[in-house]
Amino acid sequence: MSRAGRSTALVPALALALTALLATAPILAQAGNDRGPAASLLAAAERRARDGDLRGAIGDYEQLIQQFPESPQAPEAMLRIAQGQLAGDDRTSALATVARLVTTYPGAPQSAGGLVLEGTIRSERPAEAEDLDEARKTLEKAWLLFPRTAYPVLPARSAARVLDGELALRLQQDDQATTSFLEVLEMEPLSPATADAHIGLGTAFVRMGEWQAAAESLQDALGVPGITAESAARARRRLELLERRLLRSATGTDLWSGARRMTIAGAQFRRLSGVAVDDRGGMALIDSGADEALRVSAEGTVEKRWTLRNGEKPSWGAGSTIQVAARDSVIVPGEAVKSLTVPGKDKQLDGIRAVERGPFGRWIVLATRSEGVLSYPDGRGSGRPVLRGDGDPVDLAMDALDQLYVLEKKERRVLRINLRTDERETVVRGAWKQAAAVAVDPFGYLHVLDAGDGRIHTYDRSGTEVGAVGPILPGGVDLSKAEDLSASGDGRLYLAAGRDGLIVLE
Repeated sequence: MSRAGRSTALVPALALALTALLATAPILAQAGNDRGPAASLLAAAERRARDGDLRGAIGDYEQLIQQFPESPQAPEAMLRIAQGQLAGDDRTSALATVARLVTTYPGAPQSAGGLVLEGTIRSERPAEAEDLDEARKTLEKAWLLFPRTAYPVLPARSAARVLDGELALRLQQDDQATTSFLEVLEMEPLSPATADAHIGLGTAFVRMGEWQAAAESLQDALGVPGITAESAARARRRLELLERRLLRSATGTDLWSGARRMTIAGAQFRRLSGVAVDDRGGMALIDSGADEALRVSAEGTVEKRWTLRNGEKPSWGAGSTIQVAARDSVIVPGEAVKSLTVPGKDKQLDGIRAVERGPFGRWIVLATRSEGVLSYPDGRGSGRPVLRGDGDPVDLAMDALDQLYVLEKKERRVLRINLRTDERETVVRGAWKQAAAVAVDPFGYLHVLDAGDGRIHTYDRSGTEVGAVGPILPGGVDLSKAEDLSASGDGRLYLAAGRDGLIVLE
């Protein structure tokens, strides 16, 4: 089930925030090789932060600000306090520190970095669409208050533009997104944000159907000096996805060049029944035969494992958390077990088969046929109906635009629902014998697992079938036991195949 991680359309917000912090380095350099007490305090705080003593580092930064409020290091220290608070997941304090920074040092370049940090925080966990609009207004201040005429070189301004473009993509405002990316590429000096602007522009080109332009933009990103490792990996994943979805189709090549069983060190699956893959290839796996949930790296190393009974299908929640449908509850392994209430009834929801993290912190839950698909605000309350169960919905997937895909076995269709506007349409109809699972990749291609004949059917964004594979693949890989599937950010498909373990289609 599921999608290739919600980060598929958005530049990772924390990475952008760190990019903004780089804006301060040239400013400090301009102050000369200061070896005075303020610089010494800043260096000491940095050493503490590198050693993992975040509380001690923040104390040193505060001491610097109190003793040397007029030094060029003071606004830098205040920005790093906010960064440390965010790293500690104290968003309230981080926002308060940014407000203090912008008020105390309104003309300091570090304040531009603070605005990017604030925009990042406000966009990460929005409660409603208006929160994203507020985040964009905050980012806008970074280029209105710090124009190129007064600050010719300011990477934070570029970072603000890129994050604004990514938020516009998320809101399906593609023209505004393109404008923000081009502003960085055409008007700003080279910085790490330049590569992110190329990647964002490539995403916009994909939406427009301009595949060649998308590929060129992604290649341009890889050519940016100083591109971060994370951005380079993202660009390569999207280029692989372009090759898998478009080049192979255009040249008449099979969509899948091969299949393999993926070995997970230290795991002997009794019945692998659920899989969800994030954009980077990290996996959440459910071994219902062993009553286990596992978080596995892209390289196949088990990072965490939990005992979990009645696990059905996993998905990725906020950040790197995993959430699992577990019949009578939704479980966040290692953190919480949440029971939900049937809307309008004083009874616990039962028969939960799938869960997805929707927009604004909502949980979208697929329960029994009698209850259908339901939405719960932040996993609490009695929720509200999204879709009746008349069509026998069996799986859910969510794309980066907050659009929900519901696979209905009886109706033999995939229904797409815009969770912001409630607009809905049938995007795919198939002659499947027993539809079991659906996945959506970053380009909007849908993959439907038909457990009735062990085949996977792939559809483009218009709903046209562009390929099918199975049940027996070259090398003897058998898809007939597959129960669930998920798409990664580079276009690979991962299948949970019972006793046969994990299968990867390349």
